[in-house]
Amino acid sequence: MLLRLLKDRELEHKRAALRRFRLGVKTIVKSEKLNQTILTSYEIEKYADLLLDLVKDYFDRMIIATAKAYNATLLTEDITLKKILKRVDELTELKILTWNQVISTL
Repeated sequence: MLLRLLKDRELEHKRAALRRFRLGVKTIVKSEKLNQTILTSYEIEKYADLLLDLVKDYFDRMIIATAKAYNATLLTEDITLKKILKRVDELTELKILTWNQVISTL
C-alpha cells in the first residue's frame, strides 16, 4: 500500500518513507499500549466481505476488517480508502489515524 501511494516519487523518497514505516512498526510492536492480532477469524472475514466490491486489495480488506473486529484503530495514509469506508454503514464508526498521529501519542 505504501509503495502504491509513492509510485510517482523518486527512489530516495520511497526509501525514506519505508524507513519511516519500519520505525512506526518497531514503535508499535515495542509499545505496551498496542497489541498484535491474529491473522483472521470468522468475524474478520465477515467484515472483509463487506468491502469486496469496494477495495480490490485483499490485504487492505483484511486490515480494515481486523480493526473493525477488534474495535481497534485503523492506521492509514490512504485518503481514498477513508472515503470508501464512509460509504459502508458497518464501518462508518471505525476510528482512523495516520502514522504521525499514532507516533505522536506514544
